[in-house]
Amino acid sequence: MSKLIFISGIHGVGKSTLCGELNKVVDMSTTSCSDIIKSNSTYIENSKVVDKADLNQIALLVGLDKLRDNDLLLDGHFCLLGKDHKIIELDYKYFDDIAPSIIINVFADANEIFRRLVKRDGNSIPLEVIEKFQDKESHRAYNYARLRNIPILDYKSGSEISEVLSLIE
Repeated sequence: MSKLIFISGIHGVGKSTLCGELNKVVDMSTTSCSDIIKSNSTYIENSKVVDKADLNQIALLVGLDKLRDNDLLLDGHFCLLGKDHKIIELDYKYFDDIAPSIIINVFADANEIFRRLVKRDGNSIPLEVIEKFQDKESHRAYNYARLRNIPILDYKSGSEISEVLSLIE
């Protein structure tokens, strides 16, 4: 049976960077939830603000079914950011369908995330929103892992990946 490692964290935290580092060492496909959604819906990303979270999750599940035959690093979120910086908690039923075997919760200093978002996107959500968003994301990841008895590991963005490797190998 294929293994799906869910790489969780907010925008700009370093999920894609971690996946790239892991791909240098392990033979696993990597994709992001947003890439799967984009290729399986009429979704067009104009910003990191989401207004159709449920429709996006359905498109994600449809696209993910096409990738199930391989071990996979899946970069995604337990929470999204809606209008007026409202945090949207994604329903755990979607994660039950995703069926992660391991969750890696990526985190970073809020100031560093702010800097990365400005560098990458030309702007950022406010620092206090980043802090609240990251706290909620981690809480949801840990709560889901506890409820479903799934191994979870915190990974500080930019640190050594050896602990992550020992968990996923």
